[in-house]
Amino acid sequence: MLHVVRILLLLPSLSWSIPISRIRPLPPSTTTPQSNNITTSFMSQPLDWSTYDETNGTTYEQRYFTGTAYSPRLTPSLAFLCVGGEGPGFTATVLSTSAHCTGDMVELARRYARAGVEVVMFALEHRYYGLSLPAGDPVAEGYLDHLSSDYALRDAEAFIGRMNEVYPTIKSWTTFGGSYPGMLSSWVRLRYPGLVGQSVSSSSPVQKKLDMSSYNDKVGSVLSMPAVGGSRACRRVVADGHAAAARLLESEAGRRSLAAMFDVCEVDGLDDPLGPVRNREMLAGDGLIYVPAQSNDPACEGDLCDVEGLCTALL
Repeated sequence: MLHVVRILLLLPSLSWSIPISRIRPLPPSTTTPQSNNITTSFMSQPLDWSTYDETNGTTYEQRYFTGTAYSPRLTPSLAFLCVGGEGPGFTATVLSTSAHCTGDMVELARRYARAGVEVVMFALEHRYYGLSLPAGDPVAEGYLDHLSSDYALRDAEAFIGRMNEVYPTIKSWTTFGGSYPGMLSSWVRLRYPGLVGQSVSSSSPVQKKLDMSSYNDKVGSVLSMPAVGGSRACRRVVADGHAAAARLLESEAGRRSLAAMFDVCEVDGLDDPLGPVRNREMLAGDGLIYVPAQSNDPACEGDLCDVEGLCTALL
């Protein structure tokens, strides 16, 4: 990932005074062994945290993964938690070879283990992602109100409390995440300082902006980086193309030409599909070209799947 801003929160850790989670543990049959010392499990979580108590309330089953490759005696001192919330649902590779958290998190766990410190790794799937779904139709039954970052944080708090019961030797938790999960990773640390000692937050837009043009500026700068196959000439072609598109958007004839060039969908009752300002913004901002700046993978197989392939095609 090229566009990376990391926030490492190391606030003074408080003693844990929060009650142990009210979530009742599931029977052992809900845990499925995987390869590489990774298991898949589920735990019951409240669907609506605002009304739930331990005797009443609808729950859903939240999936999580446990990796014990660096805790051979199952007496870990440290716990690393990969926070979910973006992209497809998790698989067991989330704790071995996926792009979610395995770079920093797994490498750091490996280094601690080499120094004689046991680390247990977890990955908690975000509610309503993958298999962490409520029963029935969430839309028809009005459950979408419960899909929120606030409830995701409550889920994480409950999960950590439960795992502290399962692994009583844990002395410190560190959360990991990137982008939206990076936001959650930092917020878990800020909201529950008695539970989480450290947070690694990568590329997380914690400072929200309505029009984050600075992100596109960063993507544009990647096109000029020779280290990933870019060049100044490549960036200039893209910049000139956007300038030409902007000129065409100024007139109805120009917009029609641009719409035909980029196969813009026809809109019922609208002769000029790029007439509405929002449609123009969407085409100019995201519809003219896709730059694989974040996922840039030199080993990808498509012609335009990385910066080098894209710039080669443009030049």
